[in-house]
Amino acid sequence: ASAGNQQDPLNVWDTSFQAVWHLKEATGVTNDDSTSNNHAGTPTNGPTTTTGKIGAAQNYDGTDDHTLPAGPWSLANSSFTVHAWINSASLPPSGQDDWFGLKTSTSLQMKLHMAIMADGSIRFGFYNQDLDTGAGQIAAGQWYHVVSTYDSGTDTSTIYKNGAFVLSGTQGPFLGASPTGYLGWAGDGTVWFTGQLDEVRVSNIARSAAWVATEFNNQNNPSSFFSTGLEESTTPCTPTPTATN
Repeated sequence: ASAGNQQDPLNVWDTSFQAVWHLKEATGVTNDDSTSNNHAGTPTNGPTTTTGKIGAAQNYDGTDDHTLPAGPWSLANSSFTVHAWINSASLPPSGQDDWFGLKTSTSLQMKLHMAIMADGSIRFGFYNQDLDTGAGQIAAGQWYHVVSTYDSGTDTSTIYKNGAFVLSGTQGPFLGASPTGYLGWAGDGTVWFTGQLDEVRVSNIARSAAWVATEFNNQNNPSSFFSTGLEESTTPCTPTPTATN
């Protein structure tokens, strides 16, 4: 027997996903948003396609490469999650390398940015109100699943790495209305990201710790995420009728 194609790419993603970029497109080709929200990314100044964590990824040269996702964005004063696989080719000699940004202006809490610091720490920043992990979280040349969540109900910002909780604080909220989005940069300065980005996703809720762990386990090693056994067999049972009066 045969069955028709049952793929439904847009409806794979729950309605809380605001953008999903697989970043698998060929060099110079627009990076599709797999949701129905139309946040397709325009490659700018020459990011190139390379081998990623899951299929292909985009490589940024740390000089001026970046991607400009289409707007509009509506994350001001609300919960959200930003998640991605990142691979820093080299840590910045000083300061930070921004790999994601939403920027309205360079004023307090008007610019959201995710960054890798010179000491290998992870920054979840709201511009002059930043949540920073300790040093040594990130080493050059390795893939990491990095997730940042902000819960507006509890005013809590949280960083996860490879499915595990790292740190939380009271930074936030993001206040920027109608911001410009960036991948591989955050919109100002020379803090360009050097390395590869893959599977960047934005949600308009704060994903739970269990959700983050499940996403990491599924993407990091799909073959061990679940297992199937052999088909079970049973011995047919033939009923024996019993006569009654």
